[in-house]
Amino acid sequence: MFLLLVGLLSVSLSLRQEFTEKELTEQVLKTELITRIHASLLDQLPISVFTIEHLAIEAQNAQADELFGNHRGTGLHDLFPEVKERWEFVGGESKDVLFEARMVDISDDRHVLFIEDVTRIREIEGRAMREDRLAAVGRLAASLAHEIRNPLASLSGAVQLLSETQKGKLYDIIQREVKRLN
Repeated sequence: MFLLLVGLLSVSLSLRQEFTEKELTEQVLKTELITRIHASLLDQLPISVFTIEHLAIEAQNAQADELFGNHRGTGLHDLFPEVKERWEFVGGESKDVLFEARMVDISDDRHVLFIEDVTRIREIEGRAMREDRLAAVGRLAASLAHEIRNPLASLSGAVQLLSETQKGKLYDIIQREVKRLN
């Protein structure tokens, strides 16, 4: 009887171990698939992504490789001396690319660093600011012209009335100059 119980128990344990191993294998395959999908997604981003652990670059995506080279294992401050929560810096081969960097904390010693080329965005912002200033100058000029034309119209009317009652060369000169100012 004892041997039968031991046999049943060992069969039960064996089946449970086989089931657990099968589930573990499936979970490992799912985890590997998710890891590949995440790596593929990160490599498709137009933003450089660095994962940082203990202030050393642990991993980086394809965009980071392309823009900054492979720096896995390098100290973060060796590549970026001025690290803050958010900062901008100039880089690129001809030093004419403006980058914006953002550091996000994941845990005490783990961070993700996102770096994006913001050159075009800053150019568009600058253009929009210039256009706003020009529009303000245009509104000021229109207001100023309106304020000058009102007294000129009164002056022109008065001179015209005077020229009808009195004849003189000065009235013609005043009329001509009022039209020119207008």
